[in-house]
Amino acid sequence: MKGYNQSVKGKKENRLAMRLITISCTTITVAALFFYFINNLNLIGKVQVIDTSGRTYEKEIKDYGEVVTTAARFHLDRTMQYVNGFSRETLKENQAKALFLIDPSSALPIFEAYKKDQAYSDALQRGHIYRVIDTELKTIETSNGEPYRFTVSSILEIKDGARVEYFNIEGNGLLTHRKPSYPNNENGLWVSDYTQTSKRVDYEQRK
Repeated sequence: MKGYNQSVKGKKENRLAMRLITISCTTITVAALFFYFINNLNLIGKVQVIDTSGRTYEKEIKDYGEVVTTAARFHLDRTMQYVNGFSRETLKENQAKALFLIDPSSALPIFEAYKKDQAYSDALQRGHIYRVIDTELKTIETSNGEPYRFTVSSILEIKDGARVEYFNIEGNGLLTHRKPSYPNNENGLWVSDYTQTSKRVDYEQRK
């Protein structure tokens, strides 16, 4: 009888211990979720963008059009750099990266124009460096949904040793969404029907 009472007492103690463990785990879980919510509350209604230099920008989201515009700026900055920027070391790599961001029917004529103008030969044989700077999304139409028509402007810097030239690139085209491709096209935007023109500018005096 004594052994039976001890067994019953032991079972009660075990049940009590299990209840305490369950309550403790539940409390910890609720607390963790609460602190996670509090710590991330300030991120609600904001979008974070990292540009090609690694700088992080955080903007409040006011409407869908602003979200699209923010993503478009980042996407077009990369697109302009890969389509129009190259050197002896980066020519093939940048062309490949560009084709994850822009329709080949838009990109290939630009590549062909650089080839025809001997720009690729100058990069490969003479070490010229083509670098896109100061890309600006000038306009984008988001009110009617996709496709989003845009205009963009960039400055192309061409270095030939100590000699530097600048060209202003003006482009326009359409943006649509497609399946993201990591790490080559994280936001899934896609440029199509894109054309551009360029003219020499005295960029140093403008700065």
